[in-house]
Amino acid sequence: MPITSLNRFELCDAIRLSVFRKPLDRWIARARQRASKAGHRAMDLLHLASALTLGVTDFLTFDQNQAELAWVLGLTVKP
Repeated sequence: MPITSLNRFELCDAIRLSVFRKPLDRWIARARQRASKAGHRAMDLLHLASALTLGVTDFLTFDQNQAELAWVLGLTVKP
């Protein structure tokens, strides 16, 4: 699986931020628990964990799997 410099940057940035944002770990764990049953992608989990950590209530996505997980996590999903 090819990894681009953008993927590497996003991963490193997410790890760096998680050191300062402990709540992110809680949301990632919660999202991972839900995702394991439905087969969601890691980037979906990170996007949702970030949204929850920032306290947003509306989540914009056209990805059906991501939308379902966002809804399960209590977000209002909008296209």
